[in-house]
Amino acid sequence: MKLLSTLALFFVLTLSLRAGGIEFFHGTFEEAKAEAKAQDKLLFVDAYAQWCGPCKRMAANVFTQDEVGAFYNATFINVKMDMENGEGPQFAQKYPVRAYPTLMYIDYDGKMVHQQKGAQQAEGLIQLGKMALRKVDRSGDYAKEYENGNRMPQLVYDYMKALNQAGKPSLKIANDYLRSQEDLNTPFNQKFILEATLSVDSKPFEYLEKYHAAIAAAHGQDKVEDRVFLAATNTAKKAEQYNSADLLQQAQAAVKKYCPARYAEFEARTELAYQRANGELKDYLKACDAFAAAMTNQSPKEVNRLAQEIMSKHGEDAKCLKKAAAYARAAAETNTRYDFYLTYAQVLQQQGKKADAIAAAEQAVRMAEQKDPRTAAAAKRFLDGLKEG
Repeated sequence: MKLLSTLALFFVLTLSLRAGGIEFFHGTFEEAKAEAKAQDKLLFVDAYAQWCGPCKRMAANVFTQDEVGAFYNATFINVKMDMENGEGPQFAQKYPVRAYPTLMYIDYDGKMVHQQKGAQQAEGLIQLGKMALRKVDRSGDYAKEYENGNRMPQLVYDYMKALNQAGKPSLKIANDYLRSQEDLNTPFNQKFILEATLSVDSKPFEYLEKYHAAIAAAHGQDKVEDRVFLAATNTAKKAEQYNSADLLQQAQAAVKKYCPARYAEFEARTELAYQRANGELKDYLKACDAFAAAMTNQSPKEVNRLAQEIMSKHGEDAKCLKKAAAYARAAAETNTRYDFYLTYAQVLQQQGKKADAIAAAEQAVRMAEQKDPRTAAAAKRFLDGLKEG
């Protein structure tokens, strides 16, 4: 536990050097639409209310995640809209909301592209954004000219960007253009390289590294960091899919070099995902330890979920259950959620530690009684079942 706390504290201090979550636009909605048009992007609108619990949890636990920020900052103009204050009531006249949060994807002409009611987890929010992008596929506007031989730089750039936004392959088009250029260190080509960089195992990333200082000076260090993080995330997913440790190391090395404040969490997340998909049990458990150390204070919900995962998949292994119990306890002790103590009680029960399981379940009941009688009743039923079993 002492090691978990020390590593978690180190991670929090490191992360504070640069937050990696969604950067929300500061200005009116009309100004946000103008910025979206200038950058040829959709708007993402988090329509929330100040009293909404799921809204607060999403703002604290999802919008702040590095992977979410890298994708949304590169892809959308992001807007938070308090539907009951400021320009929210006026906004609601055109975009009415019946539940909070409602997540909206709006074109720069004001047309609603997609909306989703209810809070999302990180991966769900990313997939929701990708679905919205597929609904606005402007690549066809440029494809015919390109296929007819038009290789004007702006046309190629617009075509590549439209393909990227629609989630379609663009690497061949990017590489063909970059190979045709005698000088890659021009302002336009710097912009082209930045947009073309979607993975770290690619030529555009090699050029981004080569001209990193110039591109960062022209477009901002934060924008370059977000792009590198997005590219590394894509490569890490490819590593997981194709069981390539080399690709995973490339992705992690890129984040360590260019996004050092985000490295601890990135390494923990990607290593766990990779070992979950491809590793031996001992390697998977080692990755679990690292993830719990990095995330116990940052996201106890995910550590609690990891304990549940281990209990579900490896519940017959005493060593695995011991680790699950440690993670569940750590998550419970850093949070006020009764269900984390229920998870801890369940792991203890599976370990055969009935008395300890009852104590943890009693703590869950006490915490639940302070929040909601209905959840308290459910926790009490679990506790009664433990005592009777």
